[in-house]
Amino acid sequence: MKFNEMKKRIMMGFLGAAVLIAFTGCGKKSEKDIDVKAAADHLLSEINYEDQLAEVSYDVVYDMEDIKVTESVVYVSSGATAEEIAAIKCETKEDAAKAQTALEERVEEQKESFENYVPEELAKLDKAVIVKSGNTVVLSISNEDAKAKEIIKEASK
Repeated sequence: MKFNEMKKRIMMGFLGAAVLIAFTGCGKKSEKDIDVKAAADHLLSEINYEDQLAEVSYDVVYDMEDIKVTESVVYVSSGATAEEIAAIKCETKEDAAKAQTALEERVEEQKESFENYVPEELAKLDKAVIVKSGNTVVLSISNEDAKAKEIIKEASK
């Protein structure tokens, strides 16, 4: 085998390897789970709430009978405001999608409840933050939706 031909084959091998590496780097990144406790605790401590929030079990507030929840932290208001925090980790991504739907339904129910009761709360509900990543879903209802998104993003690193 001539030296130039061998050189070409080696270069083709390197080129092929480079192409393979480039394509594997373009694959979809897996979604990271959000740290449930960190997200809920930071939302509670770093956002200004008008009402006092109390921790409750997720199943007191949300209809999630058919969802396998592995970890949750939920804070609800006294009822005078719509303010709420929920961070829920599920067994599977499918369960997390169902949990997201349950949280979205909760927001809609709250809109109906507060529409005639305390209509000022509708602004918070319209800007409710619901983020699903991996097997986790986080809900934040407050006057600081942009800050809530930032806090949730930090908890998913």
